[in-house]
Amino acid sequence: MDLKIKLVDTAKEYQTILKIRKTVFIDEQKISRTIEIDSNERSSHYVIALINDIPVGTARWRHINHEVKLERFAVLEEHRNKGIGRKLNDFILKKIPKNRTIFLNSQETAIGFYEKLGFKVSGFPFSEAGIIHKKMIFSKTEYGNRLANIKRSMQEKGIELLISQDPSNMNYLTGYDAWSFYYAQCVIAVSYTHLTLPTILLCRSRWSPYH
Repeated sequence: MDLKIKLVDTAKEYQTILKIRKTVFIDEQKISRTIEIDSNERSSHYVIALINDIPVGTARWRHINHEVKLERFAVLEEHRNKGIGRKLNDFILKKIPKNRTIFLNSQETAIGFYEKLGFKVSGFPFSEAGIIHKKMIFSKTEYGNRLANIKRSMQEKGIELLISQDPSNMNYLTGYDAWSFYYAQCVIAVSYTHLTLPTILLCRSRWSPYH
């Protein structure tokens, strides 16, 4: 499966994600079009998921004062349970400044999914578009939890030092956007306390094709 997540940057792509949202929210969930296509369309940022260049999912985010709201996560039914929602979420988190509070309003049936992505329920249930939702906030402590799980797995397998150069994995562990053509970068995770290194190191060095 060749999965690609990218920003929506053409009018044609925007019309494509509207079709995905119509299928998921208007046709499947019976949400009114006037609610689904709202006044925030122009002020939002959009991403699209493609499998073998075929559009299968979308999501958007927008800035509200000093907060960022994630919303309109939609994956076509035949492509669900393939990790596309997680990839959409991870892609968006890379684009958001780390000093912003990130939240979303989750349908009750999706709360477990977002909890796995590091979101925590905040407040009481409320109705939106005739569906019960709960506000969920992304916790920065999620990165510490992810590292703790990695360290536990390393210890179980007898691995003392783990080096990752993959930008997606580096972002997953640290929240750092490691995509760069100018720096060689890596994350070094240490599982045992007797080694004289911090728990995790972020390393990078600049290189030039002319040297």
